[in-house]
Amino acid sequence: VSLGDDIDNILLFSAWDVSVNATEGEAYGAIKGSDFIFDDNGNHVIGSHGYPLTTDKDTVIGNINPDWNMGFSNSFSYKGFSVSALIDMQVGGDIYSVNTKYGMATGLYEETVGDNAMGNPLRDPVTVNEDGTPAADTGGYLFEGVTEDGETNNKYVRGSHWGGWTYYNYLPTATYVLDASYVKLREVAISYSLPKSMLTKTPLDNVALSLVGRNLWIIHKNTNHFDPEAALSSGNNQGIESGSYPTARTMGFNVKLTF
Repeated sequence: VSLGDDIDNILLFSAWDVSVNATEGEAYGAIKGSDFIFDDNGNHVIGSHGYPLTTDKDTVIGNINPDWNMGFSNSFSYKGFSVSALIDMQVGGDIYSVNTKYGMATGLYEETVGDNAMGNPLRDPVTVNEDGTPAADTGGYLFEGVTEDGETNNKYVRGSHWGGWTYYNYLPTATYVLDASYVKLREVAISYSLPKSMLTKTPLDNVALSLVGRNLWIIHKNTNHFDPEAALSSGNNQGIESGSYPTARTMGFNVKLTF
C-alpha cells in the first residue's frame, strides 16, 4: 500500500535480468523483468528479425507467493507396526530459473531439438525461396505470432548454435518465469515397537525401531528441469533458482528407547 515518502519500490533480490521487489501497489514479492508484447487479440508481436518484441525490464511478470499451501498426514497402526506418510502441496507462486535460461541457450535441454513447423530439424540451416518465403527444407524455429503490421509471422530464425532461437538476449525475462506449484511425498516412516514381553527383564519400557524416508517422490510439478523448491532460502532471497542440484532422497534409521 505504501513504502514511505518518495519510495515506490524496494529491491529484495536480483540476478541477471530479473528482480524480486516490494513495489507500492503490488503484492509483496513482485517479480520484474521484460515481458512479451501482445496485440489486442493476445498474439505475440514478432519483429522484423523474427523474434518476439519485448517490454522494458521493469514490467511485473509474476509473484513469488503461492496461492496456498497444504499438507496431508496419515498414520496407520496394527499391533506393533505403524506406518505414517506426509504429502505436501503448493498451488501457485512463480519462480525464475537461471538454469532453464542457460540450458536452453546452450542447447542442453530436449526442447532445443526436434522438428520445426515445416517438419524439418530445428538445428538445420534456415533457407528461403527467392521471394523471401521459407523454403520447404528450411531448418530453424518459427515463433508463433503476428508482425507489427498484423500479418502472420513466417520468418524462421536459426536454432543451430549459441545465439539461436533459445538465446536469452533475444527472449524476454518472462520466458523463464515458471509456475512453482508441486505435490510431493514428503515423508514416509515405518516403525515397529518390540513386544512388552521382550522387555520385562530390562529397564526399558519401550523400544521402537523406525525407517524414515524424506523427499521420496515429486508426484507433480510444472517445472521441467528442476525442483520448484530449489530456490527457497531464508529471508527475502526467494523466487530465483540458479545452479540448483537435483533434489536428494534421504533415508534414515531411528532407534527410540523409553525408560
